[in-house]
Amino acid sequence: MTFPQINAEQVTALTDMAKGEGAISVVVPDVKLDTYENYNLIQNELCDLNQLVILGLLKDITGECTNKLEKMFNLTKRQFRIFEITAIGKKMFDGVERAIQ
Repeated sequence: MTFPQINAEQVTALTDMAKGEGAISVVVPDVKLDTYENYNLIQNELCDLNQLVILGLLKDITGECTNKLEKMFNLTKRQFRIFEITAIGKKMFDGVERAIQ
């Protein structure tokens, strides 16, 4: 039996959302607009965030933000995905100061 694990980047994303606005936006990579390196970095970030969605720590709320995303697309010609921390994700950081020793 294997247990789900989260990596340092995922912990950072959760921490930032729990202590900040509660949500983040991530640009959708585009092979026509991104360098090979940036495309892969963004893909990896989206994979990390999707894993947190599967674990129930984040919720993909992209579909709930269509008006704002349409405006952003008109300004930037880029698509974005929006992720929001769930109540379970927030509870992981309630009253606890996380630091690497």
